Amino acid sequence: MFCLLILSLPVAGQDIIIKKNGDEVVGKLLAVSNDSVCYRMFADSNGPKLYLPKSEIAHLKMASSAEVQQLAPATTAYVDEAKDLNAIAGLRLKGKQDAMLYYKGRGAFWSSLGATLVYPPAGLLTSAVVATVPPGIQNDANPNAHLLKDETYRKAYMQQARKKKMGLAAAGLGTGAAVLSAVYMAVVMSVL
Repeated sequence: MFCLLILSLPVAGQDIIIKKNGDEVVGKLLAVSNDSVCYRMFADSNGPKLYLPKSEIAHLKMASSAEVQQLAPATTAYVDEAKDLNAIAGLRLKGKQDAMLYYKGRGAFWSSLGATLVYPPAGLLTSAVVATVPPGIQNDANPNAHLLKDETYRKAYMQQARKKKMGLAAAGLGTGAAVLSAVYMAVVMSVL
């Protein structure tokens, strides 16, 4: 019982950073700036300097004082900039995800496959042309089509749709080449 009591006492010289998600980081605070807190892990006093944004920190328990120190919020400009960057990143991610889910690239696979089966050099040319033509996204079954008005979302959606269309054209070319190879091998084997 006595050992448990001693182990539960705070160790002198350790600071505790309490994050907004409830996690606690035991370390030694080195500096507190307008937008971040610099510290080292308590167990590795010669280790690397680590940084946490103030936006992730709820409060600090300093070893030098018994009270809990509330952090002043980060500057408004920094918070607004972070919100803007998060919103932009979110729109980019949403655009890419929506293109992967909803863009069908109708015709890219089948036109490449058909042209390759009819005349292989034409299949290569058709695949290249199909891959370079910008994807038509007006008739997609995208439930978030209203977001296409936003330039960031639209650009990310178009980039991902283009990649998907190129993949479909390449798949059509590859499938056509595989079918022709199989037919060629079957003909050669039947002749021998």
